[in-house]
Amino acid sequence: MVQAATPPPQAPVAQQTSAAPVDPASAGTPPVAQPESTAATSPAVTPPADPQKPESGRLSVGLSATERTWVSLSSDGKTVFSGVLDASQTKNIEGVENAKLTTGNAAGLDVRWNGKSIGPLGTHGQVRVVVFTPENFQILSPRKM
Repeated sequence: MVQAATPPPQAPVAQQTSAAPVDPASAGTPPVAQPESTAATSPAVTPPADPQKPESGRLSVGLSATERTWVSLSSDGKTVFSGVLDASQTKNIEGVENAKLTTGNAAGLDVRWNGKSIGPLGTHGQVRVVVFTPENFQILSPRKM
């Protein structure tokens, strides 16, 4: 709250509810209350959708190679990509119901599930399988495929 400049001693000090300048001619009149927020009178504003978050019931998977690694990425039972990614190469799938990733160098990938890093998959040269759903993901050893 901003306090108005002190008027001559005979006039009371008025407090303003906004930062608008005080007109000295109206210092003796009571201030008009200004609304604190127009949120109650304005229509509700829906924030824009999170660009990293897929539509409900769908997921996104992003792969970014940090070193050379072989990967196989499938979605809904169909192979999306199978091959070698060199460092700095990426592959992404979005809007799918499920996905399965197999890698031959678990330490060579940065994997993002619905826009969030899932952390290290394993060590250098380690084979790993990751199964993704919209609700969660699971890192498996090759024996549990």
